[in-house]
Amino acid sequence: FLAAKELKIIDKKLHRMYEKYVDKNGGCVIPKEIFHYESIDVMMLVREFEHSSTGAKIKGYFRYGIQLHPNNNDFYIIYKLKQS
Repeated sequence: FLAAKELKIIDKKLHRMYEKYVDKNGGCVIPKEIFHYESIDVMMLVREFEHSSTGAKIKGYFRYGIQLHPNNNDFYIIYKLKQS
């Protein structure tokens, strides 16, 4: 159950980052350094989702997911996942 607790912490951090950096179009691009600073282990995000528009793979777990930026590997894109 430690993993579930850690995933909830990561989700809260992603929420905070998303709310702080989201642009007016709903995009949220974050440098990888911030993930390291926030101690977010992206390897724990084991569920994969497909972006409905682009077909890109998004890794996440609860409310938020991330994708490595397709044009710059120094950044991640944070997405707010649709709840099913």
